[in-house]
Amino acid sequence: MAERAPVTVVVPTIGRPQLLGRLLHSLAAGVVQPAEVLVCDQSGARETRALCDGYAPLTARWTNGGAPGIARAMNVGLRAAHHELVLITNDDITVAPDWVARAHALLEEDPASLVTGRVLAGGDDPQRVPSTMLYEHARTFTKPQPWGLFPGNAGGARTPVLELGGFDERDAFGVAAEDNDLAWRWLRSGRTIRYRPELMVWHHDWRTDAQIVERYREYGRGQGALYAKHLRRGDLRVAPWLARDVARGLRAQLGRYTKGRAPHTDWRQGLFPGVLVGFVRGATPPPSDRR
Repeated sequence: MAERAPVTVVVPTIGRPQLLGRLLHSLAAGVVQPAEVLVCDQSGARETRALCDGYAPLTARWTNGGAPGIARAMNVGLRAAHHELVLITNDDITVAPDWVARAHALLEEDPASLVTGRVLAGGDDPQRVPSTMLYEHARTFTKPQPWGLFPGNAGGARTPVLELGGFDERDAFGVAAEDNDLAWRWLRSGRTIRYRPELMVWHHDWRTDAQIVERYREYGRGQGALYAKHLRRGDLRVAPWLARDVARGLRAQLGRYTKGRAPHTDWRQGLFPGVLVGFVRGATPPPSDRR
């Protein structure tokens, strides 16, 4: 039997048992297994619960992730985890055999930081995978950065994350940028995020072209909501990022018409007008706003 590390792996899902089964298989094949896998399901599908209940190689626990919204599911997981050290990934990810072991070692070494790592494209066509992270060298982030630090590969101590307000569940974020918002708030509070390329996972292709295009638009809308939220609070540090994303989106749209770039091959095409739509949605604060 494999050694187990005292960590909980939180997996938000919404009724994709085939994808989830592949992730669980990769966790079970690890040189070190997590002590607990907590599947936060927002689909109500019997198949997902049955998969967790019957997955003997791991201690996989099903829980109701609440109403749809990935931030809500992750907060449910953070609150329900049996262990202080938590790793978060997605149901369309598979992890390297040493992922749990490396993440646990990094968190034991520096429990005050969040950790993240490399996200590679799984499958034959990297352009069909909407979120990757490919830095080849270790980095430590200290300045606020609102982009792409946690694409399905993150870990940390759950108590300080929850004390910071957890993931923002407002509807304006939809299904994207809630992780970027947490990274911004975490770094803004004076904490650090450590990136280590050896902490490796694969993000797999399963969407149609139309679904990929919509996913990119969701990214843009989520980013727009993030910028509106923090500008409304007087944090002008997000303004250059907003301007950059609008400009990148415009250039990508121009490339679509002048160079014939298909929308599903360039995530930047979702930034415009997605960022502007999200900005309008995020400009109105929710009834209760403490994050």
